Amino acid sequence: MVIGAAAGWLLWLAGALMIGLSLLVGARRSIGNSLLASLVAIAGGGFLLLHPTAGALAVSLLVAAVLIVDGALELALALDLRPLRVWRWLIASAMASGLAAVAVLSGAAAGRSGVPGL
Repeated sequence: MVIGAAAGWLLWLAGALMIGLSLLVGARRSIGNSLLASLVAIAGGGFLLLHPTAGALAVSLLVAAVLIVDGALELALALDLRPLRVWRWLIASAMASGLAAVAVLSGAAAGRSGVPGL
């Protein structure tokens, strides 16, 4: 929940700074787009401040995605190094990454906020 709240504060602050910079430096043609982007950042930050578990869920999904990609790349490397003796360890590491991703995703699906600390 701390991660979600911190992300909300940072996003809100970035949006406020974007508004200030767009008013100071913005060209007349693009000021509408930059103000709209600033308001979206402020709204997203405000949402994360009010609902910090949504930020924790996003972090959980990001961790799961990294674990899945890591496992897939390790599996590809293991199959490439198949004649060597080390390929079994790479397959074991790929399976461990896959199992960790499943554990993170199952905790995220259950709505537990402590999933990134898993």
